Amino acid sequence: MRTYCREWPLEIRDESIRLYKQGLTLTQATRQINGPSLASIQKWVKKSGFMRKYAGTKYDQVFKNKAMSLYKKGMSTLEISRLPEMPSREILLSWAKRAGVFRGPEKYSGSIKKRALKLYASGLSAYETSKKLNGPKPQAVYIWAKKAGVSRSFHQYSKKTKEEAKALYLTGLTSKEIAKELSLVQGTVSGWVYEAGLSRGNGQCYGEKCWNWKGGVTSEAQKLRKTDKYKKWRMSVFIRDSFICQHCGQKGGQLHAHHILFYIEYPDLQLCVDNGQTLCVSCHKKLHKKLRKTG
Repeated sequence: MRTYCREWPLEIRDESIRLYKQGLTLTQATRQINGPSLASIQKWVKKSGFMRKYAGTKYDQVFKNKAMSLYKKGMSTLEISRLPEMPSREILLSWAKRAGVFRGPEKYSGSIKKRALKLYASGLSAYETSKKLNGPKPQAVYIWAKKAGVSRSFHQYSKKTKEEAKALYLTGLTSKEIAKELSLVQGTVSGWVYEAGLSRGNGQCYGEKCWNWKGGVTSEAQKLRKTDKYKKWRMSVFIRDSFICQHCGQKGGQLHAHHILFYIEYPDLQLCVDNGQTLCVSCHKKLHKKLRKTG
């Protein structure tokens, strides 16, 4: 059964009002008492006549002085707001402006930045540094490192992390489980174990061991698609076919230039316009699926 505002003991009401008068917000008072709802406490405070007009007023001066003392020592408003019973960052910013000690819209203190840069320079990645400090995001660490002129690739991890991931993979864990354990990206872990030749591949085989191996055709195809000659051939095929799919008649949209005769088997026809055909994505997929089945 729901307990209404009037049914709460008088001691609970008095404690809620006392906490609010000390400087806590309604949300903070609700969490600390862990009983009545925010709406209930708001009604009690309104009836008592202590309701603040807006967030930055009627806080105890001792409470304000404590917050401003920490701010003057170098802590940022975000770091202070994360301390127990401290108001939100917006309230702290308004206090700092009124006190004439506002440093600007910074989120982290200089000491946090120095610690982050020291960890980053030791070889940790932005993700690892963020995890160790339990505060700034990886993007913030990377920006600080970039400004300091010590940045590396954003996703570059230390050798220690790579070795740890590989060791966990050898114990039988999946790349998804390892990524969760070490706060990494699953694709990154998969790449490391694949490069090391440890990949289990969920029962699949890769490279020369695969039944469908065709002597590195994919890498050759990727090289070809990056050349200016290929791009010119592709556009010539589209112009000749008026940007219309030759199977379903779709005009425009995402189109592919399909080789009628497989260019690996017929290298002389790789860039021959007559060997090209404009297809939409859907028709191109269906055609290759059919060709795979027929061999």
